[in-house]
Amino acid sequence: MNNGQVRQNIVGVNILLTYFNYFLTYSFLGFLLETVFSFFVKGRLESRKCFLISALCPVYGLGAIAINESTKKISYSKTKTFFVGMLAATTVELLTDLFYKYVLGMRFWDYSKRPFNLWGSVCLKYSLSWGLLSLLLVYVVHPYVNKHIGKVKKGTSYAFMLLFISDSIISAFLLRKFRTKHAVNYAWIRKAIRSSWHA
Repeated sequence: MNNGQVRQNIVGVNILLTYFNYFLTYSFLGFLLETVFSFFVKGRLESRKCFLISALCPVYGLGAIAINESTKKISYSKTKTFFVGMLAATTVELLTDLFYKYVLGMRFWDYSKRPFNLWGSVCLKYSLSWGLLSLLLVYVVHPYVNKHIGKVKKGTSYAFMLLFISDSIISAFLLRKFRTKHAVNYAWIRKAIRSSWHA
């Protein structure tokens, strides 16, 4: 392997780690947003994480990356950023829900009772919300995150990646086994175990 190939591999790894860090950051911010939203809507704190260990909502991580990538060349226009970001994130939300539904046999959300929904996976109300979040992300949040993401050490990124992969495998097993979003909630698991013992 020559020096050019080595440099190319290093650049590839750095890009991978950067996007992984973006994914983790926005998945965590999405978890915080969901938690605050549920508190104001329902008046109580609810677990909105999609993994057993990690406090992450991956649809936000994937959605944020899709928004940023799809609006790079049109960020001069807030109108275009709104609609393109909305479409990109809605597509991610649709594909994510279909993955949960048909691969893991469960759903974290169901919009089937909301107007203008598609298969209960997406609906107009939250698609418009994605548009607003696109503006916030592109013009406020991502410039700040992008400025500081390079400060994360490679060792830290690798450690989080190992944890994420392990957590993903365990969480996928539990979700597919119990077919409910509550399967990644410790309190629910404890109750399920006690019930099986007393059955």
